[in-house]
Amino acid sequence: MFFTEEFEKAQEVIKGRTFNKDWLKLVGELKKVFSADGPSDNGASALSDLRKRVLEGESQGVFKGSKKLTDEAEGILSATGDYDHAKPTAVSGINDATRDKAAALKLLRHLYLLRKRGSHKVWICSLPASAAGWPSKDLAGADVAKLRSRLADVSQRFSEEDKKNLSDATQEAMKWVQKTLILLGNASSKKDSSAKAKALVVVKRWFDDGSNTPDQLTLLISDLQAGFKKIAAKLGSGHLVMTDHPEYRGQSLENSEAFVWALPNREKIEVVYIENQFFGNNNLLKGLKNWTRILVHELTHLDVGTQDKFYAWEGIKPGPGFSFADASVNAESWAFFCADAGGALTEGDRTSALK
Repeated sequence: MFFTEEFEKAQEVIKGRTFNKDWLKLVGELKKVFSADGPSDNGASALSDLRKRVLEGESQGVFKGSKKLTDEAEGILSATGDYDHAKPTAVSGINDATRDKAAALKLLRHLYLLRKRGSHKVWICSLPASAAGWPSKDLAGADVAKLRSRLADVSQRFSEEDKKNLSDATQEAMKWVQKTLILLGNASSKKDSSAKAKALVVVKRWFDDGSNTPDQLTLLISDLQAGFKKIAAKLGSGHLVMTDHPEYRGQSLENSEAFVWALPNREKIEVVYIENQFFGNNNLLKGLKNWTRILVHELTHLDVGTQDKFYAWEGIKPGPGFSFADASVNAESWAFFCADAGGALTEGDRTSALK
């Protein structure tokens, strides 16, 4: 199961189930988080309110009497309307409906609007490290002890530094893509000029194997323009979500840099799954350049349907063994071309990749 399915499950629960009457106003605001294309910034403030509310307890009129909340488990369970606060270990009242409502609130509690600048809005879902799956699966059939343990865990899969770096990478990606579209506009110009000549040098550097025709190159430039316009639109759509995939924790895919559920069977929501090696150092590029390269690489899978023919550490210089046709659909070639067009690569970066 992927993020889109979990998000849709949460939407069904938040919009269709009954909650504690003292939480109805906030639950009503949480409904604004959901849109057909993914999270909506109309509900961003409600997410912040949720994180505060699950620990406020008595001050917000959640309970009668003097007893306060001890952890977020009590806050979330009290919101379901099925939990006896006076008997926190009691089994009575805890059923599948309770777990469904708790799971939906748990997902939203860990969903953040990471960046909002104009039309550029990026989301991150940072579930606790203890989660063995998406909340709806992780809490399914859980007894009170497990339910309380999972709901009380407020750790984050991504640190504050990780969140900042991911936010910066999306902003940098937008800059690269915008500069790439300017370069491609020059490359596709009908008039010869120094700007067109310089642009063609960059395009040929990453895709020309020496045997392709001018018509093939013209068609590629058109395809690149169409592809990067799609990526620019998605980066500016306000619905891009980054998260790890909790069901793959402890499996080999967890040690990748990132992955997506790509064309032709992609998710409804734009989601990039960030895994352990995203912030690793075993790459040709380092730091922000590398994080941005990974993000652009994955977005070309999502929006263009590129493939993984060769990676930069293997060498992605077009030529014998790596044809124009292969380079044209290679995600790493698109990503390094974008970095180059965006002015991010040094001569040493180019030399390392073009081997």
